Formats: sequence, structure tokens, C-alpha cells
Amino acid sequence: MKRFLISIHLAAFTTLHAHAAAADEAKRYTVQAGDTCAAIATRFYGDARLVDLIHGANPGMGPSPHALKPGTVLILPPRPGATPEGPDARLTRTKNIVEVQAPDPRPGKPNDPLYRGNRVGTRESSTADVTFRDETQVKLGENTLVVILGDAQARAARVGAQESTLVTGSLRARLSELAGKGTDKPRVATEGGSVELKSGEAQVTVDDKKTTRVAVYEGSSTLQAQKKEVAVNEGFGSKADLGVAPTPPKPLPEAPSWSSAAAAIALASQPVDLTFTYRPSAGGAGTVPASTPAASAPTASAPAPAPVASAPAPASAPAASAASAPIPPPAEWHVQVARDKDFNDVVVDGRVPLATSAIEVKNAGPGAYYARVSAIDDDRFEGKWSTVASYVVAQATAPPLPGRRALLRIEPAGLACALDGAPVAGPIEIDRSAAHVLACEAGGARAALDLPKVSLGRVQAVAALERLPNGAAVMRVRVVDEAGTPVPRVAVALVSAPAGMRVGPFTYEGGAYVAPATIDGRQQGGALQLRVDDDAVVATNPLPPDPEPRVHVEVAAGARVSRVLQQPGAGVSLEGRLAVRIPAGELLVGAQAIYEGVPRGTSDPGYGYGDTQVRADVLGGWIPIGYRLGARDARFAPYLTVGFAGFWSRGRVEPEGQSIRSRALMLGGAAALGAEYRLGGLGSLGGLGAHGAAFAELSGRLTTDIQGTRAGPPIDTSGAAFSLGYRYGF
Repeated sequence: MKRFLISIHLAAFTTLHAHAAAADEAKRYTVQAGDTCAAIATRFYGDARLVDLIHGANPGMGPSPHALKPGTVLILPPRPGATPEGPDARLTRTKNIVEVQAPDPRPGKPNDPLYRGNRVGTRESSTADVTFRDETQVKLGENTLVVILGDAQARAARVGAQESTLVTGSLRARLSELAGKGTDKPRVATEGGSVELKSGEAQVTVDDKKTTRVAVYEGSSTLQAQKKEVAVNEGFGSKADLGVAPTPPKPLPEAPSWSSAAAAIALASQPVDLTFTYRPSAGGAGTVPASTPAASAPTASAPAPAPVASAPAPASAPAASAASAPIPPPAEWHVQVARDKDFNDVVVDGRVPLATSAIEVKNAGPGAYYARVSAIDDDRFEGKWSTVASYVVAQATAPPLPGRRALLRIEPAGLACALDGAPVAGPIEIDRSAAHVLACEAGGARAALDLPKVSLGRVQAVAALERLPNGAAVMRVRVVDEAGTPVPRVAVALVSAPAGMRVGPFTYEGGAYVAPATIDGRQQGGALQLRVDDDAVVATNPLPPDPEPRVHVEVAAGARVSRVLQQPGAGVSLEGRLAVRIPAGELLVGAQAIYEGVPRGTSDPGYGYGDTQVRADVLGGWIPIGYRLGARDARFAPYLTVGFAGFWSRGRVEPEGQSIRSRALMLGGAAALGAEYRLGGLGSLGGLGAHGAAFAELSGRLTTDIQGTRAGPPIDTSGAAFSLGYRYGF
């Protein structure tokens, strides 16, 4: 039985311990619409001062106050045993010179904790935001000094009143939803009075004469001074001079309206100047009931309602005036331009004369810009902000890539843009050899930017002459940029070429621009001049000479007229030889076969018979060795050859009525002097180094017969010949 009771007690203890442990475990909470960190802390922990537990367990939320997005899951750690002594507020934004005295002065920076008695001060052109634990936010203007008092009357499970002392300057306070529902309202104390912020948004200022002003833009507030209290409703303001009771509420000046479009976009390739233009409200100064709360500042054209009777006002409130209170005209403007909708990142903030009707932003970079204007009357009361005008600056940049491409970037991201009518999302490569049109939209406004065709800049053209298998010649030109990357799809046209060359038109094939080439004669080394894309005239690298082997073969055929046996003859010749290139010319060595026919005629062959009728056929040849003068690409080339000759003759000798057949072998020497004229058109046939030339040649030979070889009287083959022919080289 005892064991049974012990088991029950142990089980009960284990169960209770498990429940306690589960209660101490972290929870997950899904954010609902309208939630704030302070409201969640109050709901789950019963104390808004524990909001830092939520912040610590959910890093990455950014600076406070947080705009919680519905559906976000937050980690809620267990409540600690004792309420932590966290800061009363935090410095959530600073611009320019902000100083914190805690208690020693130091530069303020975002997320600095602020405790009771700490001071926050701003200098000229400097602003700061202070966010309390219940997420009530106070925006400090320039030259402002505030003392943080915190929630000195905090109670368990309830948020106490957030208190601050405004020593000098101005602050705008926007109450959080949690602060608006609490019993104790945030208060701002001044030397001349005290302002209780009941709901919404209000501005409190203290000038150099210690006059306290409160202007209510949303909700309501009260101004208390000299034991008098005035309720100030939306669209009204009240002031209390030092040592004087508050004045009755008076209407605030109306905000101006925009002369320019409420939303605009600028599209450029560099920073631009923006202008927001505005004008006073169209109706001028109107009237509103002095004691009638208004949902918003009335328009100047609204008719004043008829006077109404009202009960005597209590001691804590001013007597309601039956007369209508006029809306004061503006005396100057307060202008602001920011890069965010909440006007935290302010780029323009100042007061300008009444005659000013535009806000200018110089050298605005890419991004959205938001502008608003409020009116300040001659009693230094500032009215509501105008509606917000927006201007989006879209900046398109296209840093170059190899090959005249470019990477088009558009800032800011997320704009609805189209390039040449096609949607563009993110960076895109474009071909800058053609013009483009970029169009972007934002807020219903549209802007377009022409992206002109860009200059090629410095390019290089590398040309090469190539032979095709069919013997034709083509020119290949490779156009590259400074990085050596081919530049495709550009127009290439010939401006000039070396003498004797005709090229074109060009087409783009396989990374190069190809054109047929007609070569008149041997191609000389030289550069082409090309016009690339109608943009620049560039010279190619010099073309190499038409390559030719050091040794090449030549063949020739010619027709001959000769003088043999003291009478004319005619014949043909065939020749083959080698040409060896040397400086300024060529060495020649070869063999020539010759046939000459001598018709029957009177001759004195030297037999001692007197005039003799001789008819002969001469067949033979010789081995010429010589030198041809001239460069390889010369048009005219003379030459001289000498060599050993051998001929065989056969014929009929008829001295004094006799008829004697004759055969003989003759040996001797020969020489020739000739000249070539090279023909360019024909010279392009065949292959590398090929050339063709017409030649004229004068030759002579001296021979003698070899004893024992003649069958009759020998026929002397010595003589001279003149030849015309064609020589072709491989």
C-alpha cells in the first residue's frame, strides 16, 4: 500500500513537473494583422517591458519599431522569473550630429538604450527617432533636447505612462496602438506646461521664449498650464506662453497641393535633378467651428456651419466660441524629401519662404524619392503634411563587355521595364552595335530612354589572303576589340587596297569577314583600309607577300624562226627548267628540245661543189644555264642563258644534179638572250607561287659534226633563231 501511494505521488510529481517544463518552453506565434511587438509582449507576458525578449529571440527583425508582417512566425521565449530592468526607450534612428547624455555625453547611434534621466539632443540639420517600450515613437527635430523619464508609474500587467521632458526644439509623437488603449497616456512635459498624448499623432514644440505649442494631426491631446487644461482635437493647435494658461484651440494651416503629377519617373544613365512643385490650397483661408472636432483638416471651400449653443465649459476646458475660427494662411513652408515612405531616410528637410513653390533635389541617384509639404502660419503653428508625391529615378547603365556587347543594369530593382518592347527582368546582355529603346513604369508614370548605337572605339582588323582548292583567292578579315575579342555582325567595306588587288563585298562567316579577292599580278605586301560599321576607318596589318617556294619548276612552249644553212627555217621548242630564287633574281637550269625545218633552197654547205640544193630537218636541244634578273613580283624580267647543244640532222643534198642523203650528229654550244612579261591574270592560276609570262628570245648556236656519224655530206646545224612563247611556273 505504501508503495502504491508512493507511486501515485511520484506520478503526480512527474506530471506536474512535465507541465511546468512545457510552460517554460519557447512558443511559436504567428503574427496577426495589427500586431506589434509591445502588444504581443503584453498579451503573453503581461508586461510590455519584456519586449526585448521577443527581439532577442528573433534576430534579423531590424531596428525598432518593427513593421510585423502577418503570417510571420515569431519565437516567444519563456518569461523569466523576475521582470528584467530593460531600457525605457531606444535611440532607433540618428542623422548627422546626435548626442546622448547617459550621464556623460557621447555620440548617439542607432539601438542605443535610453534610461530614465538620459538626455537626447540634436544639432542643426540633425534629427533622431526615440522608440519607447510600448513602441510609441517620438521624432526629434533639429536643435532639440529631450529628457527621457520612462514609465515611472509602471504597474504589473499594465503599461505605465511614458514620460519625457522637452527642453527645447520640437518633437512629433505617434502613439502605438498599445499606448492608445492604456489608462496612463504618454506625456511630454515642458517648462511652461504639459502635454498628454491621448491618441494618434501630435507635434510639441518649445521655442526660445519657452512657449509650448501642441498641434494635433490625428486623434487628440490636451495641453495643461497654470492649472488650466485645453482639449486639442485633430486639425487644431494650442499654445501656452511661459506663466500663461493655454490658448483656445485654433485651426492649423492647410497643407498645399501638388502642381506637378503626384507620381513621376525619370529614366537616365546618370544622376538627375528632381523638382516637386506645389501651390497653396485653392480656396485660400476658410473657417471652421472653433470647438468642433474634425476628422481631418477642412478644405478652404467648406462652408462654415451655423453657430450652435453650447453648455458652459468646465474649469478644465476653455469656453466654446460660437464664432467661427478662420483657417490661418501660411507664412512659410516646411518641405521634406526622403528615400522611404516613412520619411526616415530624409535627404531634404527645411523651412522655405512662402514665395517658394518647388522642392529641388540635385544629382538624385537611382531609387524612389518621396516629398511632402506642410504650412506654417505666422504664429509658428505647423499644419498637417500634404499628400505624398513620389518620384522614381531609374538609372540604366551599360558597362561594356568584349565584342561590343554590354551588360544593361537598371536600378532600382523591381521596376517594370521593357527593352525594345520585350520585358526585362534583371541585368541583360545587349548588343550595342544597334540602337535600343528602354522604357520603365512606376506608379502609373512612364519614361523612355534611347540607348544609341555606341562607337566601336579602338578596333583592329587582321587580314589574310587565302587560296581555295579551286584556285580562287579570298580575303579573310578578323575584326577584334582591344581585348582581342571578335566583333561580330558589323558592316565591313573596303576603302583601299594595294595596287593590283580588288576585294569585296564582305560577308560574315565563322568569326571572320570573307570577301572574294581578284589579284592582278603578284600581290605585294601592304595593308588594306577598311570602314567598319560606318564608324571608323581602320588599317589591317600588312598583308604578307604571295608566298612562293625558293625553287620552282617552269615549262615553256614557243614558235621559232631560224637561219640555218644560210636560209630561213621555222620550228617549235619545248622547255623545262628549274628556277632558284636568289637576291635580285633567279638562277636557271633546264633543258630545251627544238625542232626546225629548213625547206629546199640553195646553199653552200662548204663541200666545194658550188651552189647546192639542200633540204634538212633539224632535231635536237640544249641544256641552258643562266640568270634571270628582277624581283619575284616584277612585270618585266630579262634573262641570259648559255649551255651545251646537241643536234641531229637529216636531209638531202643535191650538188650538180646529184642527190645525196645526209645524216649527221652535231655538237656545240648555244646562248640565248630573252625577256619575260608577266601576265597577272593568267598568273593566278595553278597554285602558290604560280606565274605566267610571255617571252621573246633571240638565240644562237655553233655546232660541228662528229666524224664517223655522217652518211653523206654533213648538214651544218649552226644558226640563229628568234622565238615567241609562253612560260608557266609552278
